[in-house]
Amino acid sequence: MNYRIAQMQDNVNVLSVNPPAEDITYTDIVSRFAIVMGVKNPTAVGAGYLDHMSSILTKVEIVDGSDVLVSLTGKRLLGMNFWDKKGKLYNKTTGQYNTSGRVMFDIDFGRYLWDPVLGFDATKFKNPQLKLTFDDTVYHASVQSLTYDLYAYLFDEKRPTPSGFLMRKEVETWTPTANAWKTVDMPTDYPYRQLFIYGYGTAKGIPHAVEEFVLSENLDKRKPIEIYTKDLMYLLGSEYDMFREYIESGDTATSFYVVFSEDMRALMNANTATAVGIGADGNKLTVTPAAGGDTHHGFAIGQLPMHMIPILVQDQMDMDDWYNVVPLTNLKLKCRAKNETMVAPAAGVYLEQYRPY
Repeated sequence: MNYRIAQMQDNVNVLSVNPPAEDITYTDIVSRFAIVMGVKNPTAVGAGYLDHMSSILTKVEIVDGSDVLVSLTGKRLLGMNFWDKKGKLYNKTTGQYNTSGRVMFDIDFGRYLWDPVLGFDATKFKNPQLKLTFDDTVYHASVQSLTYDLYAYLFDEKRPTPSGFLMRKEVETWTPTANAWKTVDMPTDYPYRQLFIYGYGTAKGIPHAVEEFVLSENLDKRKPIEIYTKDLMYLLGSEYDMFREYIESGDTATSFYVVFSEDMRALMNANTATAVGIGADGNKLTVTPAAGGDTHHGFAIGQLPMHMIPILVQDQMDMDDWYNVVPLTNLKLKCRAKNETMVAPAAGVYLEQYRPY
């Protein structure tokens, strides 16, 4: 076999307790780590959900001592997964009481699974570790069970010699202020495969938190990107399908959170619910059952899952086309919020970088 899938952890209980750091000791090249998280909802009906299930994974890190190779939240990782995998995600979100849901998070080290050119070689580091942090209380106060499985997708008989791997990191987060500019100093240590902007406020999407942005090289000597976020959304909408998440709801009126997206909609099976709607926040689904109704099945659909938008217009598969920032002496991302007050606004910048060995 050229490849194998190794199960590193099986059904680990992390309800109110976090696992120890996972030493990465493989001598084979790792193409992907997959985290499969299972959550069992409360037994009571009408449960008070607080966020999407992916919020429970509050931190994903790969470190080598003080050297940080991967660092971001489960939500932001899930948002990146959508763009990296062309929308092919596995989620089962449910507002059904006494029922389990699943979320899969992938840490890909290459452009795609089994990329022979890019992969993680643990032998190049001193003590690489994977660290996962969970917090079930951000999802619901009475989660019955919280477990995860961990898999490593490894090259086996096929022995590639990757030139490097992809790192994923949070650069900076901030609170947008109406009509104000925010300047983020961007790292220039490694080339960029992709650069993401996140923005959200209650009942408002990313074009409010970040209405426009400018990428500025060497103190405005060159501006490779200068665009309104809404216009970029339209361009991406013509190239990518809408995000789709499978959802279930029980036989009682309930509200629960789905992956929040721009232009969110819900499609449910007929004859089992008298009303289905998306809340003003754009991330909460309300299902009102018909008399004698049963479990409701359907999809939440939308654009820009997790309100993350990729801003580098380039060939993601052609490494020669990636944004080489290393020769630059200065690189800044300037973002302006819309001239409109938002409730609980938030914004951030996230990177995928190519790190050579």
